[in-house]
Amino acid sequence: MPRLSSNFVIFVPFVVQSLLWQKGLAVCLLICLRQSDGSLLLAANRDERYDRPSSSPLLWGGKPRLWAGRDDQAGGTWLAVNEHGVVAAVTNRPIDVAPPKPTAGCTGQTPATRAQPPSTGLPGDQLNRPSRGGLPLLACRQATAKAAAMKTQEHLRGVAYNGFNLLIADRAAAYIVQNTGQPVLDSVSVGMHVMANRGWDDLADERVALAFGLIEKAGKGLHSGDTAQALEAMQSICRFHGQRGEPSLCIHSSLGGTVSSTLLAVSGEGKLLSYLFCPAAPCRGQYEELAGVLF
Repeated sequence: MPRLSSNFVIFVPFVVQSLLWQKGLAVCLLICLRQSDGSLLLAANRDERYDRPSSSPLLWGGKPRLWAGRDDQAGGTWLAVNEHGVVAAVTNRPIDVAPPKPTAGCTGQTPATRAQPPSTGLPGDQLNRPSRGGLPLLACRQATAKAAAMKTQEHLRGVAYNGFNLLIADRAAAYIVQNTGQPVLDSVSVGMHVMANRGWDDLADERVALAFGLIEKAGKGLHSGDTAQALEAMQSICRFHGQRGEPSLCIHSSLGGTVSSTLLAVSGEGKLLSYLFCPAAPCRGQYEELAGVLF
């Protein structure tokens, strides 16, 4: 893991943008600042096709109460938070697919050339699997991140999903579930980590390296103890554009790009202090405080 003084988790899945939009796939940026006192500060850019319908954060029915944006096409969400301060966010990633070895005596049709289930575009994806957007909702029906991680692990023993990364966190603990064919649950300690679409701390991914640099540069703005100042620093990071030909964290293309951005602040006692939502690319829109509207 890169040796940096920051004290948070970054989760940044990214694949070549134009190919993703052509295949109808999303990429996302998630930054989660987990402090030693249990407080959480989360910033998330949702990167998606422009023609994929969605709704702004709202209160979902059921217990415990939870709030989340809604993917109106598949019915799930990309990020959710509940009344106990449990936060969950999901992003897509490829399934690791090794080509099958030819069977002895085969007449020419190896397993690799037989008809396969229809794919959504990423390696290993199949259209007949449930939406990954249901996973944050499942996690946020639990009162703690630990219970959410256990519930998710139990659920995944019986249900196959396409590849994903799922972050679950609260004031007491944080977990990452990585599914590249076989889901793996890992705990996340206080400290900084970077995850690309294929794993942790992949500095070969230029957006991951960029995010590390921007957060390091923000420095005191994220660690002053002033929630408003930290949220302002997070907004600047989410809006960042590189020079022409350089990586950006707020992205745009003809078919898709950053379509919304969310900032959450949760206290060390699990109280939701702020829920800022921008219903457009953060470089073009304004964040609105929803905490007084939703709660």
